[in-house]
Amino acid sequence: MTNINIRLLKDGIELSEQGLQRRFDLQLLDNGEVVFSKEGENQVNLSHFLFRCNQGLVDGPSDEEGKEVKHNYVI
Repeated sequence: MTNINIRLLKDGIELSEQGLQRRFDLQLLDNGEVVFSKEGENQVNLSHFLFRCNQGLVDGPSDEEGKEVKHNYVI
């Protein structure tokens, strides 16, 4: 499980303190598929996200439909 806070900075100073607003989108992908998406202005919180375990799962695509494979997360 994780909690992540992402803030946009310019020259080490928060954008809101500089009077700037930037909207951005955070996406979390698992094997190239979006599993979580959130938008924010100058910051985004990813709260209580549970990453799934890879123990006992196969590395690649499975011949069995719907069978779970190892997770490869990208933020």
